[in-house]
Formats: sequence, structure tokens, C-alpha cells
Amino acid sequence: MRRLFVPGLGASPALYARALDRRWRVLSTPTFAESNGSIRAHVAALVSELDSAPEPAIVAGHSMGAAVAVRLSNDPRPWPGWFSSRPPVCR
Repeated sequence: MRRLFVPGLGASPALYARALDRRWRVLSTPTFAESNGSIRAHVAALVSELDSAPEPAIVAGHSMGAAVAVRLSNDPRPWPGWFSSRPPVCR
């Protein structure tokens, strides 16, 4: 199962990649200037990533990235494997 992490607004993916287990992939999201601070551009980036493979994904995030993950978890769009109801196991 894929593990996707959505960074906070304006944060570098490298900042999180150093702290996360190597099984996590940190998404490159639009910069503040590119998105004009809109959550929609970040949701679109995550949707694009989820659409790129049929494999289910665990999605987590920090700050606005967490808001994106929560926003998308409430999306009724039924694409295969886009949401896992099983919470991640913390070790």
C-alpha cells in the first residue's frame, strides 16, 4: 500500500522526507505563489497522485497538508483504492 504525505503550505518536501520512514513518499505540492494559498490546488495535486495508480493509499499530512488529506477523505469520488479505512499503525 502506498503511503503519501502532504506537506504544509509552503514547506519543502525535503523537510519532511528526513523525518519520515522511507516507505512514505512526500508529495511536491504547489508553492504559495502557484496556488495563491488555495487549498484547491493542493487537493488537485493529491488527486492527480492518487489517480496515477490503482493501488490503495494511506494519506497523511501536516498543517494544510493534513487539511487536504481530510478534505479528500470526505470526497465521494469512487476511484479504486483511493481511500483506506484502516488507520496506519504507529511503531
